[in-house]
Amino acid sequence: MGLLDVLNSDEGRMGLALLAAGAPRLDGAGFGQRLNEAVGSFDQYKSGQDAASFKKLQADALRQELLGRQNAATEAARLRGLMQSDMSYQDMVRQGVPVEQVKALAESRNFGRDEVARTTEIEGPGGQKIIQGFDKFNNPIGAGVAGYVAPQLVNQGDRQAFVKPSAGLSLPVGMSPSERDASARGWASNNLAAQRFAFEQAGGAEANKPQLVDGQWIYKPSAQNPQGMVVPVAGIADKPLTESQGAAVMFGQRAAQADAILRNLESKGEGQPGTIKRVAQAMTPGLGMGLDESVGTLTNFTQSKIQQSAEQAQNNFLTAILRKESGASISPSEFATARKMYFAQPGDSAAILEQKQQTRADAISGMKAQAGQGAKHIADQSGIPQSAVSHLKMVKNDPKALAEFDQVFGDGAAARVLRGK
Repeated sequence: MGLLDVLNSDEGRMGLALLAAGAPRLDGAGFGQRLNEAVGSFDQYKSGQDAASFKKLQADALRQELLGRQNAATEAARLRGLMQSDMSYQDMVRQGVPVEQVKALAESRNFGRDEVARTTEIEGPGGQKIIQGFDKFNNPIGAGVAGYVAPQLVNQGDRQAFVKPSAGLSLPVGMSPSERDASARGWASNNLAAQRFAFEQAGGAEANKPQLVDGQWIYKPSAQNPQGMVVPVAGIADKPLTESQGAAVMFGQRAAQADAILRNLESKGEGQPGTIKRVAQAMTPGLGMGLDESVGTLTNFTQSKIQQSAEQAQNNFLTAILRKESGASISPSEFATARKMYFAQPGDSAAILEQKQQTRADAISGMKAQAGQGAKHIADQSGIPQSAVSHLKMVKNDPKALAEFDQVFGDGAAARVLRGK
């Protein structure tokens, strides 16, 4: 240490002050005064030194505080950046973020949210499974989330697939190889059956062969013979009828003609004689001496022409049937019984009327059977000769032949004959 350094120290300063106090002064101040001033000067110097040291300490403290604040702000900014990033909580702790702050950050995400007390599975609007949460007061929390549904193995015939079940789900179903094979065989069998049915409807193997009907060979229409052909057989068609067959033809013709008239009138609701005449005859049955016939004659004027036609047709039918069965003599009681059996009576239903028409048709068929080959001369209920009916049945699948039949016997005649009406 040099001399100047000593003078600048506290001890050097004190020594200089004492030397100054010991030297004489022109102002006449005593030693005590000079000593007091020297000590005061030293104290003033010390006070200045202390004040300077204090200011320096304050400045240093202020600088340290500012530096600390700056460092704290920098660290806070760094921590905020870490907490706002996608960094995991564990990495935040490793980067120096306090555990308490990390914990508070993790819990802040649920701040203000409802706490789920329980969950249950419910059905959604589309039938899907929904996991719904409820709070402790049993209030639903949120809209729920879709629940897991395990896929199931579904057999779709031609393949198997894993599918998640859901309401309204529809899956196509194919056929397995064995099912396709069975289906193909089934369709092939159906086609064969349809071809066989059409073949049989056309007459089968006998379709183009002529048939012997009423002593005539009947050939169906074909490409070579579009109109068909009827060829009488010598020795059959010309063979004379027996007496019994001739009588059956005669009475059968009368019965068939009467039945055709009655069916036409009945279809219009006019197949009955007049009411007045029927009542009068019902009140005088079997009086004898021609009285009942006289009553009928006297009341005949009360009937209309249609009613007279109906009565005439009924009498003609009954006479033909009863005389063939009983002979020439027919009693009034037989007439009355047969009239109720064959013809409509007041109060008869439509079903009963149809049944009585069938009864008349059966009686005519019986006469045809008795007539033998002469049956072709007896018309059916439509008034069409039996030979024409037989030919129609042979060509029923030919539209052209049906049209020609209608031209001869009237519109719809072919359809009525084939329906048996």
